[in-house]
Amino acid sequence: SYFPSGNCFFMRFSCSSSGPFTSNVAFATTYSGFDLTDSGAGCTAGDGTKNVFAIFEDEVGNSSSAVSDSIVYDETNPSILVS
Repeated sequence: SYFPSGNCFFMRFSCSSSGPFTSNVAFATTYSGFDLTDSGAGCTAGDGTKNVFAIFEDEVGNSSSAVSDSIVYDETNPSILVS
């Protein structure tokens, strides 16, 4: 485990490896509360590939390095042409 205590208690997110990051939220294996367009977390508006960075923290404040993944963000409603 990365943490000396073996336990992860918090996580925070950004669209930039250097931040700014969101405030800590309780650790969970899934999380849907991060807004990929939040400029306060280094994100930009609009569709496209977004990089998401996360930092994890244990109960005594030890933080991991930022880890990342990418997602394609698309707000365009689908359209269907029936002929």
